[in-house]
Amino acid sequence: MQRYLLPSILLILLLAACNGEPQAKTTAPNDADRQIRDLVAALAPAPASANSAVQNDWFNRFREVSDRIRTAGPAVGQAALDKFHESDDEPLAMRRGLLRAAGYNLPVETAPLLEAIFEQYGEDLGLRTAAIEMLSETSPADAIRLIQPIIEKRRPGKTYPEAERLVECYAKAALALELGKEAQLVLSSYATDLFLDQTGRVMAIKALADYPGSHTRETLRTVLVESTGNGYLRRISVKSLVKLAEVDPETNTVLCDLINEVMTKEVDLNFQQHLINILEKHCQ
Repeated sequence: MQRYLLPSILLILLLAACNGEPQAKTTAPNDADRQIRDLVAALAPAPASANSAVQNDWFNRFREVSDRIRTAGPAVGQAALDKFHESDDEPLAMRRGLLRAAGYNLPVETAPLLEAIFEQYGEDLGLRTAAIEMLSETSPADAIRLIQPIIEKRRPGKTYPEAERLVECYAKAALALELGKEAQLVLSSYATDLFLDQTGRVMAIKALADYPGSHTRETLRTVLVESTGNGYLRRISVKSLVKLAEVDPETNTVLCDLINEVMTKEVDLNFQQHLINILEKHCQ
């Protein structure tokens, strides 16, 4: 199990260490190569038999190196890109780490590679997912161009990363580009399609909380009363409605009446109790 969890833990840590806007730096080529060697070493996990102290030291070192690499500059980005091209036989976690280092520090030059990886059938889906995640952060227009036709087509004829990740990347890129109504309509359409992947629908419902207005409110209401029996999906809809009410005065005005209306007609006792809890918390 640990063998499968480590790549995910590595990616989570790398993402957590990458908050904030990058600032361009000038790095000598020799120093760039050294930083990439440090990253490669940090990406190698601690032995499975290592005690907690060793594991903790490894986590701290990984975070330190990842944080430094995030804003290291174009020379480090180029060194990461060069190293990535030599890494076909390396573990997935290492390839993803190199790809992200290149993308953050050399976004324009790395974008074509990220697109090619994302579109390449047969490439590891974990790497393809990392590529589109990177594009959504560093080249959001490219990410929208690639993702929107896929999620609008609903049932693409080829294999892509999980719907949840695609919708999440679309939502992130759409916010960066301030697409507004266009993104709201795309996400609403996806959220209300009963035949789509449920994890993708959940992500669309979460993302809609960033788009105040009657259209979002009606979309969330539609999901809230749907008869699919997916309690989790409906709970997320309630959560997004509550979040929406915090920034949308009209939703705030009707929130309690809407939840009370659904609660009085609800046949699922567990979900009914959840709605009662929401009313007690937000509608006193």
